Amino acid sequence: MVIKGTVQNGQIHIDNAIPPDGTQVLITPVIPPLLDDAENNIGLQLFKEAIGRIAKMPSEGKLDHNFCGADHDNLLYASV
Repeated sequence: MVIKGTVQNGQIHIDNAIPPDGTQVLITPVIPPLLDDAENNIGLQLFKEAIGRIAKMPSEGKLDHNFCGADHDNLLYASV
């Protein structure tokens, strides 16, 4: 059974049939609350750091490496 409702002034107003008294319920927001600016800034900073680490990784193209990602793909997927 799914019971849908809306929070108004700190109270949950049920949209459809009300369950009988004594029914235990689990309330899960349909749309999670927005993060405040501090949390958004921390998430954005972590994202930028991760992108920076990825950008510093060596290229998988045929450079001076003995074996690269492109060679790996050719071994696995090359037509015979």
